[in-house]
Amino acid sequence: MHKKSLLPLLLLFFVFSCMQASAEGPDEGENRGTVESLMATVDVPVEITMHEEIEAERPRPVLPEEKMLIKEVRVTGVSCLSVKEIARIIAPFQNAELSGKDMQRCADQITDVYSLKGYLTSYAYVNPEYLSQGILELKAVEGKVGKVTVEGAKHFSEDVYRERIGLQEGDTFNYKELKNNVYRTNKHPDRKVMPHVNPSGEPGVTDISLSVKDKLPLHATFD
Repeated sequence: MHKKSLLPLLLLFFVFSCMQASAEGPDEGENRGTVESLMATVDVPVEITMHEEIEAERPRPVLPEEKMLIKEVRVTGVSCLSVKEIARIIAPFQNAELSGKDMQRCADQITDVYSLKGYLTSYAYVNPEYLSQGILELKAVEGKVGKVTVEGAKHFSEDVYRERIGLQEGDTFNYKELKNNVYRTNKHPDRKVMPHVNPSGEPGVTDISLSVKDKLPLHATFD
């Protein structure tokens, strides 16, 4: 149920982030066609593909079918979501009779917030270890950035492009941030970047490859 319900949310996130990036430019004429430019720069299915890969990694423990009293919901491993956001999600699940499906739903809601904020490789899952004590523990796994490589740079250093995308090795991976920073980079008349994201082979780690086309920053002017 969660997997099917999240796919339209991911598509909505893509469209919204395109519109948001379009609104950020200083010049209305300059921003005309921004959505089309972004869609040409970053493949739409990436969100869906990444979601499916993470769902395959995400632990799915056997949970009780019958309801049991949960006195406390404990969330660990979160650094990218606020205490307020987590508190709002878990409040209805504390001091309540929950089935295994209810417990999974609580974890899914945290995962959904990660996804809508652009953290497509981050998720939460249920740790059943403390259920006998009336404690529902949800563990968060926040996906990281692996290697950041640059191909095709001729007139600007590779470090310029790494700096522009704003994500470095070891950072928490945020696809929305990557897209927006690529858009801003591509507004430069002499630099065009095409990002590619791929699993590194290490669980929860995503490599970023930047395909670059640039030219000498020489521009003639005529009076």
